[in-house]
Amino acid sequence: MVEHKARVLVVDDEENQRRGLSSLISAWGYEVRQAENGAKALEVMDTWPAQLVVL
Repeated sequence: MVEHKARVLVVDDEENQRRGLSSLISAWGYEVRQAENGAKALEVMDTWPAQLVVL
């Protein structure tokens, strides 16, 4: 049985904030993707549905 990590999408227009938060959440064991705005977040969600979106 393969265990899947929960998916978290971090959305922020400030790159440093987005990277820092993504790094922290990833260190907690979650699979993380990033988006710089709402439009990009919707594109990510089309192919990579996240269980949590942090805005």
